[in-house]
Amino acid sequence: MSDEAAETPEAPAGEAAAPEFPAVPPPEPTGDPRVDAAVAGLAELGARPVAEHVEV
Repeated sequence: MSDEAAETPEAPAGEAAAPEFPAVPPPEPTGDPRVDAAVAGLAELGARPVAEHVEV
């Protein structure tokens, strides 16, 4: 066992760690409600781990 500090720095208390990837802006409307509804469903994938993404 070592008394040395951990190799990876921790975020100071009260500060949230920066997200790994920046937020993606919502897509622009296409004018076709069916397409807009389908594309809107893809926004849910951003918060899921890659292993939970739907396979295409």
